[in-house]
Amino acid sequence: MTDFHIGQSLTHPDHGACTVTFVGTDYVGVEFNDGGNALIKKDAFQYPPVPCEQTIVPTIRASTWPESTFVYEAPNAQHFLGSHWDAFFEDSKTILENLPTIVQSAEPWIGGVNQEAPRQLPDNWPFGFVRAWPNHRQGLMMVIRISEQNELESFYPFATDGGQHSLKIRRIKVWESGVEAQIEVEVGKTTISFFDIAYAKHRLWYEAGKNYEFILMGIAYGAKMSDVMEIPVSFHPDDIAWQKTLVDKDGEPLPEMSSMLSLRGVAMFMQVDGWDADDYSFRGSVKSVREVQGEILGQEGWFVRVTVLRFSDSDFDLDILITRRAWQGETPPVVGQDIEGRLWLQGYLWDI
Repeated sequence: MTDFHIGQSLTHPDHGACTVTFVGTDYVGVEFNDGGNALIKKDAFQYPPVPCEQTIVPTIRASTWPESTFVYEAPNAQHFLGSHWDAFFEDSKTILENLPTIVQSAEPWIGGVNQEAPRQLPDNWPFGFVRAWPNHRQGLMMVIRISEQNELESFYPFATDGGQHSLKIRRIKVWESGVEAQIEVEVGKTTISFFDIAYAKHRLWYEAGKNYEFILMGIAYGAKMSDVMEIPVSFHPDDIAWQKTLVDKDGEPLPEMSSMLSLRGVAMFMQVDGWDADDYSFRGSVKSVREVQGEILGQEGWFVRVTVLRFSDSDFDLDILITRRAWQGETPPVVGQDIEGRLWLQGYLWDI
């Protein structure tokens, strides 16, 4: 479509029927049936039909457990658990050197849900369990897979002092070992993924489409006070002209359009491109700060609650462990401060 005129009836491919109220060089202003107004690029209305051979057939997921809930990753999938030690040690070899002693003194983890599971372990699922060191609240956790002999599948830092969230499971991505997984859940109108620190213990409870109480904790690889509070913006001439038509219609003067966009108080939570599904960059306002009582794997720091997502009716606040090693500042984080960084998101089942 190349010709537009005011009063013309159009159908937006995503938002439905509308009427043209403004025609610019590259954009058209439209009013939808519900009274809402929008400025839309002209080429949004130029969409050719999809050829039959390119038609996407939706994937039909099995309706019965466990196929309805668990998705198994490819055997060659990689996860870089070694990077999770960056907040605690200069070199992950530090923990490797002490691992034999740690394995001997670690104990079965007693956190999370300790009731009898509602199902029996399927025949083709491997046995596994988790152990914690030096205590059950925070430190190092390891996953043991039981086959002909016990095999140490992975070990990673953990902290249980996170925030409680009621979350609906969308799916669970099971790693090749069968005793480790990442859980994808719904948060508002979006989804996030976190590493389940006790998947081998809790997996028989999980079912896609159901809500569970999870404790979530972010462990920051690095964090700092947000430096950039404003970024320059420029407005397309069509945008200015369209805004003028709207205010002329209402009889109000055109409001001043700032050349700077304020980032103060902005909440952002995005997967880091090229990293794992549970690695995120974040930015947000600090709501609370609690100093770590004692050391976590040799590091002091803070548990910081940060608003990382905002929805129309609620905020999503995430508890983040920021060690002194990970904090890029001479003074501690404080309430009201905007901070940013990157983190590893972990969690565990708290209640059913």
